[in-house]
Amino acid sequence: MSASFENRYYATDEMMMEYVHQVLCRRLKRWGIGLLLLGLLSIVHFISKGDSIWVAVDGVCLFIILFCIIFSPILMIRSIKENDKRIHNGKKFETVVTFDDKISICEGSFSLSVEYSQIVAIYYLKHSYALMFGKNSGIIVSPSGFIGTDVDNFKAFIEKKCNNAKVVS
Repeated sequence: MSASFENRYYATDEMMMEYVHQVLCRRLKRWGIGLLLLGLLSIVHFISKGDSIWVAVDGVCLFIILFCIIFSPILMIRSIKENDKRIHNGKKFETVVTFDDKISICEGSFSLSVEYSQIVAIYYLKHSYALMFGKNSGIIVSPSGFIGTDVDNFKAFIEKKCNNAKVVS
């Protein structure tokens, strides 16, 4: 059976950064910003009461939260790149994603197959699309990498096949 859709690309830094910042670290950033705002309100409250010890404790906590928000994506990108080098012995391979009766990804000697029913979220990003089958697991597809079809046909196809998936634009 020939593939309904085929996507070929070489992963770029822009794709990886976008995936990490907008998909993998999305909840971290939202929670972090919420906690920062709550902490700032707490600091204002403790300053008005004249409680300098709690202001200092709160300030240290806010610094740690800000540190996590800023550096977690950087460390995650570094980890992904190191794992990619380890899997492929330092070589760069073309990623081929085919969409038949299931989604198959092949990159060098690495391959993975996922059922359409396993896709829980679809992210349409600027440089890539992410088909998530777990909170931290997904398949990246390049919008410019489709062979023999266009992006609009793919979007309609994938949304129909993954009808239970949450679509995020």
